[in-house]
Amino acid sequence: MSRTIKFRAYHKAEKRMYPVSCLRFEGKLTASLVHPMYDWKDYFVGEEVEVMQFTGLKDKNGKEVYEGDIVDIVRILTTIPTQPFDARGRITYTAPEFHASGHSLQGYEYEVIGNIYEQPELI
Repeated sequence: MSRTIKFRAYHKAEKRMYPVSCLRFEGKLTASLVHPMYDWKDYFVGEEVEVMQFTGLKDKNGKEVYEGDIVDIVRILTTIPTQPFDARGRITYTAPEFHASGHSLQGYEYEVIGNIYEQPELI
């Protein structure tokens, strides 16, 4: 099974997320963003935008999960080691943090509730 390779980027000055049409490296890594005011524009990665890759996963609603997304573990579907639950009885992780902890999202029902750039207060 192959995974779709695609990216999105958070524009720091505009505080908005945009699709990435291409990435280039010509001395500096640049991302071409699909911007609503014009077809595309190049931005320097790390200086002007933060780029996130699609993980290949979708949440319970079919929403794509990207690096930097905050996922809310709604319920455990199989018996696996558990983490501390919050007051709502849920576990909330950013997607890379969850994978770095040695877990995968397999066996969980989860939902994307935001991302670390637009809703950092959710972490």
